[in-house]
Amino acid sequence: MLHAWLGFLAVALLTAFSPGPAVTLAVAHALSAGPRTAALSSLGNVGGVLVVGTACVLGLHALATDPSVLRAIQFAGGASLMVLGLRAATRPAAPADPGDRHQRVRTGAAATFLQGAAVAVLNPKSYLFFGAVVPAVSGAAAATAMLQVIAFAGCTALSHATYIVLCHRGPLSGQGARALARCCGLATALLGAGFIGTALTT
Repeated sequence: MLHAWLGFLAVALLTAFSPGPAVTLAVAHALSAGPRTAALSSLGNVGGVLVVGTACVLGLHALATDPSVLRAIQFAGGASLMVLGLRAATRPAAPADPGDRHQRVRTGAAATFLQGAAVAVLNPKSYLFFGAVVPAVSGAAAATAMLQVIAFAGCTALSHATYIVLCHRGPLSGQGARALARCCGLATALLGAGFIGTALTT
């Protein structure tokens, strides 16, 4: 049991810290609007992860195996990832005036939170990961599976917090963070294009 959990946590941490759409969003917000906005989007993303994970535990991810549903997810998710990636790759740095940044956080809090959640819900990789690692179960096994979902959400939060701190105060601040955002953004855009291409050819 302990070995199984250690193996799951290793995979969860590797997945959470690997640059992807969610990390791209966190880094982009950290650079363009500061850590508070990045934290809001990350909180939304964690919420989205919990929704997707819970759906997989309940067996709802099986709907994604239907060709028409899968194609719709690939199109919607691919398009959103392309837009997110291109914006992150071209987004300017945070404004010099902290007051402007805080104003943006107040006026766009709900939209920022929902954007983070949408990245998790519309990302086809979320369903593939949870469908493989957290299969649909019932009874006592369902409780264990939900603990795995919560643990992965915690790993996601830890990952985003780490990237936000590194971009704001750590060695990745300044030009290093800008370069990371461009790389993550381009990779995310290519991932989205790949999902759209797959939907068109299947």
